[in-house]
Amino acid sequence: MMKNKKLKLIIILVLVIQIILPAGMLGYHYSVYNYALENTPDFKFYLSYFDLYSYGDNDEIIYDDEDKNDVLYFDIAYRYYREDMFVTVDENGFAKISNAQNKKNNKHWFSFDNYNKMGSFSQAEGEFTYVETEEVKKIMSEWKDKYFDISGVEEIELKGGNAVYITAKVYKGVFIPTAVYKDNVKIIEIAAKK
Repeated sequence: MMKNKKLKLIIILVLVIQIILPAGMLGYHYSVYNYALENTPDFKFYLSYFDLYSYGDNDEIIYDDEDKNDVLYFDIAYRYYREDMFVTVDENGFAKISNAQNKKNNKHWFSFDNYNKMGSFSQAEGEFTYVETEEVKKIMSEWKDKYFDISGVEEIELKGGNAVYITAKVYKGVFIPTAVYKDNVKIIEIAAKK
């Protein structure tokens, strides 16, 4: 009889822990994410890859479409694969990334796994919007190709140094892209994903 009560108590404790632990971890993630959105600065990141295109009716890629069906994808430069990365600012105001060793000393770090889960951003799904100002319209119309397919920082620098870069919030493991800039003018706003 006593064994039966102990077994029931152990089963109840295990079930309670299985419910509380994931809920606590999820709550922690959302609190870190929301803190990052509201209280951390935007870091400017060099890109090693940037692509902006549209899908047609037959899922073919179109590079000059007016249907608000654009897709955005980018890769930041100098990232460490499968590692957590510290972010500091260099003398030019851009993010300087290094391998994270002791995360207690720096709250501005993100995990490769968190960054890698981002994938692409869809305009049709409301994940990004173009900034609607005359200056941005002029920049976009002068941008010969709406399509950008750049690999390697050297190629981006050949196109004008800091001509195209992203900003993102970084805090205790999360990486939240916020905007795309061309010639230091915000051209795209990226909606926060949770």
